[in-house]
Amino acid sequence: VMMFAALTLSLSVIGVLNQERRGVARSVAAIQALDSAPASLKSEIEQRTTEVAELRDQILQREAELDDAHTQLTQNESSLQRLARQNEEFAGLFKNPSSKVVSLAGSDMAKSAGAFLLFDPATKKAWLYAYNLPALPSGKVYQLWAIDDKPVSAGVFGLDAGLKARMLIRNMTEFSRMKKFAVTVEPDGGRPEPTGAIYLIGQI
Repeated sequence: VMMFAALTLSLSVIGVLNQERRGVARSVAAIQALDSAPASLKSEIEQRTTEVAELRDQILQREAELDDAHTQLTQNESSLQRLARQNEEFAGLFKNPSSKVVSLAGSDMAKSAGAFLLFDPATKKAWLYAYNLPALPSGKVYQLWAIDDKPVSAGVFGLDAGLKARMLIRNMTEFSRMKKFAVTVEPDGGRPEPTGAIYLIGQI
């Protein structure tokens, strides 16, 4: 009987110990879970920080694209307004009965090219329209010359996609003294006197 009681006590003790071990194991697991929580939280914070940084970069990129679009739109509006003003100036010159017209023909450098120059002696404004001129090399412009005893620059111009040119001249002084007009190819910005070949020429 004593041995049975001792065995029973031993089993009870072992049961209690097992329960204690399970409790300790659960406590250790809970502690480990608590210990890993900050690491998990840190990882999530880092992920959110990365997402925020990527979103910020996307926003900055979109803002830059919007700025570029706004700049381009502003430039286009300015170009359209300038073209509208020039067209109004041309219409005024064209309708003015006192305006004079000078025709320019293509030289051997541009036989199919041509141009005309409208001039209003009262306002000293002139309008040049040229067509079929050869495409310009890089770094070159066309330059219009008004010629009396010596050539005087009346402005520089380029060509549009259709190889045409339109130029408003706001102060064509001493027009009545001019005998000839010519167009040459010059370096960007033009030159104080002609240095390139003549592409258009005409006289009053």
